Amino acid sequence: MFSSILLLNLPADEVQIDLAYFPIEHSNTALTMVPPGSWHYVGVKDRENYQGVWCWLQVDEILVKTFDPDRGLINPSAEIADQAIEQFNQGQFSPTNQDYPHQLFGAWYGLVMHLPAESFPPTLHQQDSTIEPSRFVNALLGTHHGQTDRFLAEFQYAFVSWLVSTDQAQEERAAFDRWQHLLLAIYNAGEFQMRNYADFFGQLVDVLMRQFACLDDSCFEPKSGLIYQIDYFLEDLIDAEISLLAEKSEQLQNYLANRSES
Repeated sequence: MFSSILLLNLPADEVQIDLAYFPIEHSNTALTMVPPGSWHYVGVKDRENYQGVWCWLQVDEILVKTFDPDRGLINPSAEIADQAIEQFNQGQFSPTNQDYPHQLFGAWYGLVMHLPAESFPPTLHQQDSTIEPSRFVNALLGTHHGQTDRFLAEFQYAFVSWLVSTDQAQEERAAFDRWQHLLLAIYNAGEFQMRNYADFFGQLVDVLMRQFACLDDSCFEPKSGLIYQIDYFLEDLIDAEISLLAEKSEQLQNYLANRSES
């Protein structure tokens, strides 16, 4: 039911999968019990920085990656991969395996659940197709042609691309800037758009709370750019006069209140 990732020729430091980090005890390491049917990010710490790769696993799949100092985690030759899988199935691959920490999967899945299995990675747009002087309309109806799943995919990918880059040599500031642009577009979408896309905005609140959980408390100070305009969003969710959105507004307000008290 679960899958595995075999990592070869690792430097003697640390390995990451999603939100979890493990010390590397052997140059060959198996990450086992990995939930399939979702995107995972696997990184290896080489000296001071991480190099990583995105992986999608099918049920019972055994994926093999090898570490190259210049290119990070790459696909080995078919012969080397087959040999590693055979050793793993015979219990001869590595003295130790690292089981996926399932207590962290819910938090990770909430960050990537809208990323498509196909056509990955989503495009991070530098600017949106202009329809009217509204960032939200330009992003959803212009760039994404009204396809809410594509908007959600870009919004999640922008955030998580930045998140996993914070341990890398170069932080993905362009991804963070795109996420912040879409975030402010959402904040100022207005109650009319919320009525038109009620289910979509309900999903957005859930995504926001998952993303906010990954951020430092300093991001939730009153003058923080992250929440400076969020009151407009909370009020419009209520003014849309749809019970689902009113409930989501209350959930988000409670979340923010708890963060400000922590």
